[in-house]
Amino acid sequence: MGAAQRLAGKIAIVTGAAGGIGKEHAKRFADEGASVVALDIDEQGAESTAKELPAGGDQRHLGGRVDISSLASCQDAADRVVAEFGRIDALVNNAAIYANIDHKRADEEYLDQVLSVNMLGPWRMSKAVVPAMMSQNSGRIINQSSDAALMYHVSRKPETLPNFAYAWSKYSVNGLTKFMAGVLGGYNITVNCISPGMTMTEATQQAVSPRMAERLNASTPLGRAMEPQEIAAAALFLASDDAKGITGQILYVNGGAVMP
Repeated sequence: MGAAQRLAGKIAIVTGAAGGIGKEHAKRFADEGASVVALDIDEQGAESTAKELPAGGDQRHLGGRVDISSLASCQDAADRVVAEFGRIDALVNNAAIYANIDHKRADEEYLDQVLSVNMLGPWRMSKAVVPAMMSQNSGRIINQSSDAALMYHVSRKPETLPNFAYAWSKYSVNGLTKFMAGVLGGYNITVNCISPGMTMTEATQQAVSPRMAERLNASTPLGRAMEPQEIAAAALFLASDDAKGITGQILYVNGGAVMP
């Protein structure tokens, strides 16, 4: 258990919590006293995460399935949390298509799939939890973008127009953050975004070649990749009262890889 207990008594939802950064978000929030609802399209993985989380006092952790490409699925998940806990204090929109994304496909069907999950998914999940946050006049929504949103030179001489799907979707998440912050501030709901740089998860190792990872890491001021725990620490800060005056911001956690 963390000594500070900055989220004691809070109810937090983390999407994409079956592994990687999402699992670290869930762990860090639980360490700080929150009751965590770990959600993922991989229901078994989400339940496994929930079972591993530390619990003390009144903490209760749950795992379950959500498909963020479906508003009905997001709404059902939010309704279950309200029915179980009576409130929702924080949402971390971490879930996305990443490790197995196919950059070579540029057909509309595939673009629709990626953008539906990565771009509209955070909007759907936020839409589902916002009524509960409005009714309690408080809440923290933390989106997760990527430094890929700012890396524009994908290829100088492509054979055809690339799909840009991942970077495009994450650029949109940055914009969504600001629009939501602008309309939800009156309900004491803050909306911020974390933009991780290269973060060494199993998904990254699957998506990025060792040679590319080495080159990208060497180009950063800190000369290394981020660890999932460093991304989770940023989310904890944004969910805590320490950040109650911060909204509509993009927090870059990337070792200095990009400095907008």
